[in-house]
Amino acid sequence: MPIAYRYVRFSSAEQAKGDSLRRQGDKAKAYADTHGLTLDESLDITYVATEEGWLYLAGIKDLFNGELVGYALDERMTQNLVMQALFRAVAARRPEKGLAHHSDRGSQYCAHAYQRLLCQFGMQVSMSRKDNCWDNAPMESCWGSLKTELIHHRRFSTRDEAKREITEYIEIFYNRIRKQARLGYLSPAAFMQKQYAQKIAA
Repeated sequence: MPIAYRYVRFSSAEQAKGDSLRRQGDKAKAYADTHGLTLDESLDITYVATEEGWLYLAGIKDLFNGELVGYALDERMTQNLVMQALFRAVAARRPEKGLAHHSDRGSQYCAHAYQRLLCQFGMQVSMSRKDNCWDNAPMESCWGSLKTELIHHRRFSTRDEAKREITEYIEIFYNRIRKQARLGYLSPAAFMQKQYAQKIAA
């Protein structure tokens, strides 16, 4: 049976805020059109309770179209987890060198192996200021949506069950259906299609 996600509609105030943010982002979008449609990435780790124990989720969000382009799930929170998410994001986007890769100061992101990968991919390392969670607000917002619309309404018996439902939420709902005010009330997939269409028509 398909999962029904608890989706909250935008209020008029939120719509006005989204309009303002969209106008402020015009210059960034113009730059992205010229440079491969990817400007920056934000990343973070969250955790999900199951009856078997914790399940950890590492994610990477494309700040241009709001899509969760890379993610990985595992029962352990290791540097391997964040490396898997990074490989997935790079495979999905093939970003040009110079992309800003923003994370908090977690040990997984500070690990030498992970930092070498970022250097190999030509990414610019950006990390939150100490004790300042607001620097990584876009990714925190993504986790908030996931928990409000799915996780807080489910009780997962196993980690595999949680993995399946979280993957479905990300791949089918969040990236393709869920509208974002910042994108002019389009889903990440619809927004990207619109950008490509405009690029071809130009």
